[in-house]
Amino acid sequence: QVTARPPHLDDETTQVTARPPHLDDETTQVTARPPHLDDETTQVTARPPHLDDETTQVTARPPHLDDETTQVTARPPHLDGETTQVTARPLRPDEMSSTTPQLADGPTTPRRAPTPEEINVHQANRLNTLLPGNVPGLPAHTSVVPDSHTGPLHPNQMTVSQARRLMRTISAMRRTETGRAALAAIESGSVQVTMTPGIGSFSQGQRINLDPNLPDHHFTAGILAHEAHHAATQATTPARQGSSRDDYVNGMLRNEAESQARALEYHRESGSDGSRQFGHASYHAAYDAEIAAQRARTPAPSPAEAHRLAVEAGTRALQSEFGNAVPSTSIDETGGIRPGAPQNYLEHYGQDHDAGNPRTPTTGGTAGPTTHPTADQAAPSTTRHDQTDPHAVSRRPEDTETAAPRPEIAPPQRPGDRVTPRRDGGYDVDGPDGRSRLVQREDGTFERQYNERPRTPEEADARIRLTLQESRAQIAEQETRTRGSVDAAFEQAQSRGQDGIVVGKIILGAGGTAVQNYATHDPARRNARTTDGAPDVLAIAQGGDPWPARQGLIGQTAEALSKPGNGLVHQPDQFMPQGAGFARTDAIGASIAETRARTQMPVYPARISSVEAVPNGQPARYRVVVETQIRNPDGSTGTQRRTFFTNEVDVAMGPGPDRTLARDRVIAPERESQLVSTGHIVRGDGFLSTTPRAGERILVTGGGATAAWDTAHARAHGAEVDWIARPGTDELAILRPMTDARKRLLGQLERGEIAPEHQADAQRRLQEIDSQLEELALHGAPRADGTRMQNAGPFGPSNLPRNAATVEATRGQRSLKSITAIGEPITTGPNAGMVQVNFSDGSTGLYNRVVTAHGQDATARGGAEHLLRDIASDQGVRPIRARDEHGRETSDLIGLQVGDGIRVVGPAASANKWRDHMSADDGEYFGNAMNERAHGTGSRSRTEAEAAIASGQQPRVSSDSWGVPIGLETWADSYGKL
Repeated sequence: QVTARPPHLDDETTQVTARPPHLDDETTQVTARPPHLDDETTQVTARPPHLDDETTQVTARPPHLDDETTQVTARPPHLDGETTQVTARPLRPDEMSSTTPQLADGPTTPRRAPTPEEINVHQANRLNTLLPGNVPGLPAHTSVVPDSHTGPLHPNQMTVSQARRLMRTISAMRRTETGRAALAAIESGSVQVTMTPGIGSFSQGQRINLDPNLPDHHFTAGILAHEAHHAATQATTPARQGSSRDDYVNGMLRNEAESQARALEYHRESGSDGSRQFGHASYHAAYDAEIAAQRARTPAPSPAEAHRLAVEAGTRALQSEFGNAVPSTSIDETGGIRPGAPQNYLEHYGQDHDAGNPRTPTTGGTAGPTTHPTADQAAPSTTRHDQTDPHAVSRRPEDTETAAPRPEIAPPQRPGDRVTPRRDGGYDVDGPDGRSRLVQREDGTFERQYNERPRTPEEADARIRLTLQESRAQIAEQETRTRGSVDAAFEQAQSRGQDGIVVGKIILGAGGTAVQNYATHDPARRNARTTDGAPDVLAIAQGGDPWPARQGLIGQTAEALSKPGNGLVHQPDQFMPQGAGFARTDAIGASIAETRARTQMPVYPARISSVEAVPNGQPARYRVVVETQIRNPDGSTGTQRRTFFTNEVDVAMGPGPDRTLARDRVIAPERESQLVSTGHIVRGDGFLSTTPRAGERILVTGGGATAAWDTAHARAHGAEVDWIARPGTDELAILRPMTDARKRLLGQLERGEIAPEHQADAQRRLQEIDSQLEELALHGAPRADGTRMQNAGPFGPSNLPRNAATVEATRGQRSLKSITAIGEPITTGPNAGMVQVNFSDGSTGLYNRVVTAHGQDATARGGAEHLLRDIASDQGVRPIRARDEHGRETSDLIGLQVGDGIRVVGPAASANKWRDHMSADDGEYFGNAMNERAHGTGSRSRTEAEAAIASGQQPRVSSDSWGVPIGLETWADSYGKL
């Protein structure tokens, strides 16, 4: 704190408002310590003479402070050029002698500030005393020279900037388990660490060289962890002579994979961005999949054992990827492979073995140095477009003279890619995933653009797989960073005695609606940060997008789901061949995942407990309370409640939780939980990702589109399916007499009670009853005027073009009844493993699985309407209408406004329950607008919609989406209009 201001300071402010030019404008954290700070701590351990020994407070501001503020507007030379915080104090009044302004008098002339050259010399001298005791593996007689040093550096010389980078790298590594292990290996192996420029990063014998031009200290730390593993294992990798070709090649690839796993583990432990590291996507995809598999085991292994198995899975994925990667020395200046050069590392190491030359002592037993990348010499590889090749920098000694020059950053290259340079600096690519274009960003990395659809199903498979793989890895890393920044903000708030943090906007959800909602925000808003460093627009969700896991088809075509302005980087139709029909769920998932990754959408993993209005509006209008998982000191997990304050909330989740049998009071919650755990009850969406067995008895309950998909899925695998739906009161009044008449007629025919000459009439009567039952099942009971509303019956919602074949194939096999009870699983006899189900019509059945597809309930706990019910009741709900180019409201419904600062967008806005909180006029508009969204026109039914279209009206959705108010297509065009 300021305890005595000189007169040139304004007494009203105490903040830093402008950074001097030598501070990094991209960060507000101390990113490098000045020489007088101990590298192991953020405390001042040796203060220069201008620091007060008794306190760390500024006791008098020197004249370099702006007279209008107490913020630093021109930093004095004692500030570290790589930080944005003051790391050393200005001079005390008693240290300023005659140059110190008298507090009661006017300012005097300050003494001359040292020149930048003088400061750099001082820093070099100071670093020469600090490096020897703080950097493992530092060669003897290493000296630090000023950055202004002219001429080539001698061996064991480094500049101030290089020394600072090395100090920061070592300091960062000491904060992670992987980093500490790497440093221990360097010390125990007497390995020397150098930073000679121009020769790249590599490990060779007892030397590791780090390229001083790598992107940042975290990237450098990852590379040092990689090379340290090479150094530690050089004696255990297979020798070129005396080993079989396969053993040598596999051993070398395994060692490369193990080393790269160390680099990626460093980034994971430190929470730093490792996306530029080779193999980042494949490693983390394999790691995450193995962690999920281990957690699903009973009993689950310890966290340490699960981590070990996950690292091994990631390492195996890397080994496969290294085999297919293209060595940088094989690439010519056009991005193609040089004639006769190895096509990949399998060939590279195979040729190395075949050469049969005496082994040069190197890490990993190769014939030359084991190398690692720099950001400006990355070669094509199998990695995602902004990653670098771990062997792209230092060429083998024998290749140094013949290796072709490389572009500053080379394009990514997957196995099978044919890369053609473009005049604009980009590249055209034709590969297993079809045609794409690599466009160079401002930072030099590449962005892949798909401007053409896949030509074949195989290209679509590859495009979806690669996009999901790369995006999932980026998303996992983004979640780690988001969690770290938000947790840090909570710690800062707690230190100030506050019970929560304030952010500009909360988005509830992380699925397709939330991603499109976030992506259509202004980029400046998306990139904004709070004063505590948390994202200003923050999504909160317990889980991500469900589409990739469903492994099926959705009820609309990819073209129908591809709308301009919806925020997606690539539309779903870019992941499906032309004319492919209904869209694959993983194609939708790839489109959403890629957009979430590219926009760096910050998602905080937590379960939303409540959204409440703050009575006095301080510190913001709304309080969002969540429960998030934490790891306890003993390694166990627990939950912690956290509070966010915000003035804006976007509800962009699904309408609500699944309607379960327990929620409908069919069976007790405990019984349902038990049957779910044994696999006898399966949710409708989850069933699509399973593989039914031929002959398996399956009951599907529900009359909607998902139930139809489940029925088709089971039938396609040879299962025996019964499909039921609950009839309404009006349907029951008609159903019972019809079913009684049918049973009576069948019984008479079976008992021979109908004379032969009347049996044909009896059969015709049975067909009439069956036709009437089908009409009742699909379209419901007649209205007062005798007409029926199209698809208003219990099975009506399933009667879409997408499901036409399934509906027709199950004619006469669908039943209007509901479940009344489910028994315990049978343990013995021929029906072991099945459960008995009792129905409302008095019948029973035995089934292996019961698939419940009853839709979602916005009014249930966890549903959108239930979550906002109190605020909606107090403050009301209003429809949000799109505006035209002149700012005037149109009739187009694009969401709901709850109170002053809450928006409900996408399918969550579909629930009819919202009308309870609207005015009569708004409620009428909402009903008509939802009809328009659900039927493609202002019509109330398919019949009316067809008539409207026949008269020339343009539908807003395809016929595949008619009658599906929460469908993806129904809301696909709304996000860009918000």
